[in-house]
Amino acid sequence: TVIVCGDSGTILKTINSGINWENKISGTDYNLNVIKFANKNIGYIGGGNINNGILLKTIDGGETWSPILTDSIHSIIDIFVIDADTVYFLQYWSGKLMKSIDGGNTWNKTLITDEYIFNIFMIDSVGYIVTNNAFYKTVNYANSWKKLEINFSPRYLHNLTLSSSCIFFTNVDTGFYTDSQYPIRTIDGFSNYFENETWGGMSVHARMKILPNHIGYFIKSMVDICIIFKTIDNG
Repeated sequence: TVIVCGDSGTILKTINSGINWENKISGTDYNLNVIKFANKNIGYIGGGNINNGILLKTIDGGETWSPILTDSIHSIIDIFVIDADTVYFLQYWSGKLMKSIDGGNTWNKTLITDEYIFNIFMIDSVGYIVTNNAFYKTVNYANSWKKLEINFSPRYLHNLTLSSSCIFFTNVDTGFYTDSQYPIRTIDGFSNYFENETWGGMSVHARMKILPNHIGYFIKSMVDICIIFKTIDNG
């Protein structure tokens, strides 16, 4: 079973590995940027435009979707789901991180910045946020954030509608950032880090995913070529 979202309120679902797809009603014409599930039944979709945002929720595995937030000031660019009740979303243009601990019924701001926010990644109480020129870190479930001192700049890209994260962690200390000149790896929560030049230089899109068995994939694409790297030792 796969569920995807896209432009003009599109939601599609397949239950036979993509052979057939069924349209699902979103109730909106906004572009839908990101979809995340807490479990097989509960999921969230975020989207909108420069002036308006929308957050949808399903409790039946993506068969039906209902708006739980329609007065968001700006488009929702990324969602991170901890469990059925705890969920975060980012607003790209407004620089806000919002958090709910009751399944999206109520929301609280946990970070406000004058920067553009791209992505969020959380593991337990530790989390990271990427903006257009900085990293932020929390160690207390996003109740407070510290701006990290780093010597490389996250790239101001085409991240307006990115839904796959450019930052990925395998535990609270070991992680990767893929939208720099070269992919960045840290083993101590970005107190120290190094660039992996063997993976090549700047690309148009670069994304990474590492599975619990330490096998992972790094995908970089340029104008006319796509290269996939594989790791079997956690990167």
